[in-house]
Amino acid sequence: MKRVYDSKNVEKYVNQYHIQDYFDFSYPFYLMEYEKEEMMIHPLKDTKEIQFVVEGEVSIYSIDSNGKQLFVSQTNALCVLGDVEFVRHEKPVYFAQANTKVFTIALSIEENQLRLNQDLKFLHFLLDSLVDKLHNKSTNEIMNQSVEEKVMNYMELHLTLDNVSVACRNLHCSRRQLQRVLKKLCEDKRIIRLEKGKYVLQ
Repeated sequence: MKRVYDSKNVEKYVNQYHIQDYFDFSYPFYLMEYEKEEMMIHPLKDTKEIQFVVEGEVSIYSIDSNGKQLFVSQTNALCVLGDVEFVRHEKPVYFAQANTKVFTIALSIEENQLRLNQDLKFLHFLLDSLVDKLHNKSTNEIMNQSVEEKVMNYMELHLTLDNVSVACRNLHCSRRQLQRVLKKLCEDKRIIRLEKGKYVLQ
């Protein structure tokens, strides 16, 4: 990672991606450069900038308790980094890694915190960015779950499963897959079959 002192390229990227349109006020943006596979955000390091990815590809992911990577998104321009940390005032919850050489337009959080907190355009933009990340995370978590995990989560939420067809649609699985899992969960005594097509948690 290095800060690039190139005001012409900063101006070029800010104009090309209309970055100023996300703010009510003017700010001292600067350019950051990352090499391929370099870690851009890490949960053990403080995030010091809001960054707009203007060139290159970035993977944003978390790691679960089993060491499995759970992707939030894999994105090109114009991804925003540092938004979660700006809101939470804590160390990052995600990893962000450069898949290629990456350039970002950056803004120091510490130096601009007070103005950013009063910048309504920026705060609305931040809200959109956070909602997108939350949506992507939820979608990817569901896709990465096994049918058994989906069924247990579904039943913990609804307490009962009494319509196999509806459950298949909600869980994005086939009727055969669902029935196989329900049979296994009954055998494992994790759920109880009350009658045909109706199950409750044990």
